Amino acid sequence: MVSVNRRFSVLGVAVLAGIMVLSGCASRKYVRLQVQALEPAIQEATNAAKENAERIDAVDRRAQQGVTAAGAADTKASQAQTAAAAPRLQRRLRTARLIRQIRVYNRR
Repeated sequence: MVSVNRRFSVLGVAVLAGIMVLSGCASRKYVRLQVQALEPAIQEATNAAKENAERIDAVDRRAQQGVTAAGAADTKASQAQTAAAAPRLQRRLRTARLIRQIRVYNRR
């Protein structure tokens, strides 16, 4: 004869297995409805990501233009500095030559 505890345990296992089998699967209709509810939010997020990517590209292009312009300005400033320094350097060289000539003259 089978004990009462064993009957309840077999019955309990059968009920749990039935619940798991019957409730564990989602129907196609349920999944379709859930996905349809999420599609507008997904589309909105996709559009926002595209807009952000376009903005980032625009900022990157402007930054590259700024870097290029800064490089050109640096080159122009360096050339201007060199051009401005040349006359001063020539005056200093002339002055140094004159000082040497005076020293040589005074030694005689």
